[in-house]
Amino acid sequence: IVKETTMTCSTISQELSKLKVLELDFLKIDTQGSELDILMGLGDYRSLIIMTEIQYLPMYDDMPNAYKVCQYFVDSGYIPFSITSHNARVLCPTWGDGFFMPSWVDPRGIDLIRSREEKYIALMLMFGQGKILKFVNNKIELKNKKFIESLKVN
Repeated sequence: IVKETTMTCSTISQELSKLKVLELDFLKIDTQGSELDILMGLGDYRSLIIMTEIQYLPMYDDMPNAYKVCQYFVDSGYIPFSITSHNARVLCPTWGDGFFMPSWVDPRGIDLIRSREEKYIALMLMFGQGKILKFVNNKIELKNKKFIESLKVN
């Protein structure tokens, strides 16, 4: 530590409320180790897809590892649909990205998907998750069932 500075901080929830933003569709967080603190400040805001940097090995003091971040998401009604490592040439990855979506087996996830179904469908297709979209549709039968069934995905 070279220097300590005290600053006033806010949460995403507080700032979005001030801006009168009612919902988030996609949220990306890459804040060098404070991702979990930021996620905990979302309050009632629930994104359809969240992308966040995850650390497999701690690079900063008091930084949660990927497993703690993933557990937070599972406890919040989300599941990962893609976990990457950005340094695949080493045996032990140090960091990567995690993509999370509402869980189709958790009532909170089901409610979120159904309440914003068209946006969910669009995001899943934009992120190349057509197979998962079809699977979710078979599990919880979305209103746009026929459209989803008609999709050709690899």
